[in-house]
Parts: sequence; structure tokens; C-alpha cells
Amino acid sequence: MKRIVAAIQKKTETAKAERKVKRVFRSIDIAKDNAQDRIDEAEAKMAALTSKLYTMENLSDYLTSLSVYLDTIECQKETIKRLDAIKAYLEEDIEVEEK
Repeated sequence: MKRIVAAIQKKTETAKAERKVKRVFRSIDIAKDNAQDRIDEAEAKMAALTSKLYTMENLSDYLTSLSVYLDTIECQKETIKRLDAIKAYLEEDIEVEEK
């Protein structure tokens, strides 16, 4: 039995537990999609900024902005990695003692 199912079944009926499990995984998927949207947005801003590079007078501002976008991308990739780890943990099979 999956760890998450075992944890939820102790408090709710089986049908409710199954819906709650689906809700938890759907929330994880939505969070991953949101993180990917932030990555896509940062990459688009980096591309737009780079296309304007020839008109920029202050390269320090360019590098600072680029650094912020890269930081956003790295942070969101770590978020996706963490969410995958959470999902894997919840999907682990465990043994449950029947009462």
C-alpha cells in the first residue's frame, strides 16, 4: 500500500481517501506547472534583454538582470526537483498492519 493512502485511510473512508490522494497529486502537478511557467517567463525575459544588449550603455545593469533571471530559473528547477522527491516519497509502498 502506498504511504499516502495508508496515512489518509486512517482518517477517512476509502472513497474519500482516493479523492484526497488524487487532490494531493494534482496539487503537486499544478505546483510543478507553475514553476515551469516561471522558468519559461524568465527565459523569455533573458532573450528579450539579450536582444537589446547592443543599445544598452550600462553593462552592469544587463549582468545584474541576467543574474536575477538565472537565479529564478535555478530556484524553480530545484522546486520541481523537490516536488518530484515529495511525490516519490508519497508513492512508496509500505506495509500496513490491519486491525
